[in-house]
Amino acid sequence: MVITLCRSTRQHLAYFSFFLLALLAHGSSVAALYQLEAMGRLGADFEDNIRLTETDEISDSTQSVNLQLTLQRLSPIWRHQFDLGLASRNYSEENGFDYDNQTLQLSSNWQQPKFALQFGLNHNRDSSLVSELDVSGLIQNQVRREGSTAFVNGRYSIGELNLLSLQINGQQIEYADPAQSGLVDYDYYYMNTELQHLFRSAHRVILSLLFSQYQTELNQQQVEDLGITVGIEGALDERWAYTFSLGLRETSTEAEILVPDFFLFTFRPIKFTSKEQGTLYNLEISREFLSHQVALRLQRSTRPSGGGEFLESDTLSLIQQGKLSQRLSWTNQIQWIVNREISSDSATSDRDFYSLQPGLRWRHTERSTLSIAYRYRYQEFNNQNSQADGHAIIFSYQHRWLPYRQGL
Repeated sequence: MVITLCRSTRQHLAYFSFFLLALLAHGSSVAALYQLEAMGRLGADFEDNIRLTETDEISDSTQSVNLQLTLQRLSPIWRHQFDLGLASRNYSEENGFDYDNQTLQLSSNWQQPKFALQFGLNHNRDSSLVSELDVSGLIQNQVRREGSTAFVNGRYSIGELNLLSLQINGQQIEYADPAQSGLVDYDYYYMNTELQHLFRSAHRVILSLLFSQYQTELNQQQVEDLGITVGIEGALDERWAYTFSLGLRETSTEAEILVPDFFLFTFRPIKFTSKEQGTLYNLEISREFLSHQVALRLQRSTRPSGGGEFLESDTLSLIQQGKLSQRLSWTNQIQWIVNREISSDSATSDRDFYSLQPGLRWRHTERSTLSIAYRYRYQEFNNQNSQADGHAIIFSYQHRWLPYRQGL
């Protein structure tokens, strides 16, 4: 599987221009509906450990502005969508941490009774202070990150009881100053194909085959991960839903190491390879009560990292939300992540990470909400005997404008 993503800004703009032209002009002879939606958010928060480090803790307050625009073209068969996201975060004292984010995404959906196809492009410019936190914890410095993604998703119904699906993603991540930050540019490709069989009215058996490839220039490293899982999903009744899968993976790593050559007074590269077997699992349970909902997820998966490491992650997440009145609601999010670098004994990302975030949301109008939340984070790096935690108070005001629709 090969997916090539361009690093040149000019090429990115060419791709997006082509997709935008298709969004506006495709099927001009077919009646279609154009819809424009906009969402804005103002935020302010105070955090006592911005970088989540054990030493040199930095406390500061921030102000943020977010704008999200979505343009859609809807027809009986096709749906084209263009998303533009702009975000700015400013620190009151630590100006070196200020950043502006931009997100562009273009996607198309083709829907038939037995076949569906989705494909698109995404380009994101954000901050490693945010993006690398949950994955690796390597956030000592504020570094600009740029990522480009191409994706294709397909689904085909084989009769009334069987469904075949395919998902392919290709991603390239670049950091503005990798030498200073210790972060490494990488390419990541992912493929997942599933065969689903409906054996009861609300229950499916799922067989999945997964393949991913992680590449970095650090030691010319290439990691290939192959996995297979078998699972079941369904609904016990109108309130209970579940998903469960279990499987195996084999991860192969190939890299180069420079070793000294005393006869020639130089270094020569030596390739080494390694293989490791492991397990994969996923358990999801959701329950709707009269006044609140609960969703629990326990998962073991593999993922790429900006630290030049391919990680195995155990993740436990619990999401709760409910209503206290017609306008006032509450939320609570709990997350636990355990990272283990698969093929290196000198890993820097092996760690435990915990996050707790309860909050309240006030619905000011039908399209405006005011929120306040408290967040606690804790992480411990296993091989460094390093621990750190942080507290934050987060305020936000969000407004969604009425969508503008025009039929042509």
